[in-house]
Amino acid sequence: MERSGCMENTNDVHKNSNLADRFDGKVKDLWLDLCDLISLYFPNLSELDRLKILSYITQFVYQQCSRKAEKAIQSFTFGHVEMVTKKELNILLAIRKRAGKAERTRDAIVQEIYDKTMKTENVKKIVKPQHSKLTSTLTNFIKELADVCWLMSISQPVLFLNFEFKASMTEKFVEYSAEVAPDVDGNLKTGDVLLVVRPSVEYKDGSGYLKKGLVVVVPKCVEIIV
Repeated sequence: MERSGCMENTNDVHKNSNLADRFDGKVKDLWLDLCDLISLYFPNLSELDRLKILSYITQFVYQQCSRKAEKAIQSFTFGHVEMVTKKELNILLAIRKRAGKAERTRDAIVQEIYDKTMKTENVKKIVKPQHSKLTSTLTNFIKELADVCWLMSISQPVLFLNFEFKASMTEKFVEYSAEVAPDVDGNLKTGDVLLVVRPSVEYKDGSGYLKKGLVVVVPKCVEIIV
C-alpha cells in the first residue's frame, strides 16, 4: 500500500489522519497557550504582531523539516531524482518513512530544528530570562511541532502545510476572529488576506486536505474607515 504512493497504511500509528489530528490538537493547544502568554508578557504587541511571530515560527519549523526530508531523497539518488522511475521513487519514499520515524532519528531531528528555531529573530523577540513559563511553553510547542512536521514530511502519501492562500482556496481556510480590527493599508479591500495564521494540512499531490487553516482578513468596518 505504501509503495503505491497513493495509499497509506491505516494501521500505522503515524498515519496521516493521526498526524493531522495532532497538528489540530496538541500543537494547536500549545499554540493557544503561547498566544495568551505573549499577550500577557508583551501587552504592547498588537494581536496581529503576535500572530505574525507564531506564524513565522510555524512556517520556519515546517520548512526545515520539509527540506531535510527532500535532502534524504537527494542523498538516496546522489542528486539525480529525475533518473528514478515513479515506482522506484515510491519505494525510496517508503524506506525514508520507515527509517525516518525511528525514535532516535526523530529525537535528533527535533533537537536540531529546535536549536535552529531558537536562534531566529522572531523567537528572540519573545524569549526573555524573566519569562520562564513562556519559554517553557515555547520549547514544548516547537518540539511538538517539529516532530509532527517531520512525520508529515516523510509520510506516504506526503502531507504539507500550506501557507500560500489563493482565492480558490476559500474552502481550505476559515477566518480568524481577531480581537480588534487591525490597521491595514488603504489599498486593501474587505476580505483581503492579511496573514495566514495557521496553515491548512493538505496532501502534497493536491488531491485534498485534512484540516482547514486560519487567515486574518480585512473586515468590512476597516474598509469603511479607510
